[in-house]
Amino acid sequence: DAQTGGHRLRPDWEGSDVLGIGRKTIHSAILEATGATQGQYRTKYSQFREASDSCVALKEGGGFKQRLLVTPPALTVLGVYQRLLSLAGMVGGGSEKRKIAAMAGMIRAGSGN
Repeated sequence: DAQTGGHRLRPDWEGSDVLGIGRKTIHSAILEATGATQGQYRTKYSQFREASDSCVALKEGGGFKQRLLVTPPALTVLGVYQRLLSLAGMVGGGSEKRKIAAMAGMIRAGSGN
């Protein structure tokens, strides 16, 4: 279920909020957030074999070429949960791009590992 983007945000009895985010969408968000090239990402991914570790390495050890004019507010557990719920609600035309932009925003706001 998790491999096909079927990550559930709530127990079945509360509703069926499913993220519906695949690997390609996650990779696109990482590239957008870090400004890394496909080649840089592939190199890190082959080293770590995990998207999250590759993302942190790109942000901290090079590949993060974007400079932000305003530092995004720090992530909180509740804030991340609410953003994930909003991602689950994004459907229809253009939802893929909106999901990528929202995830890229969370990646930019994140720090450390």
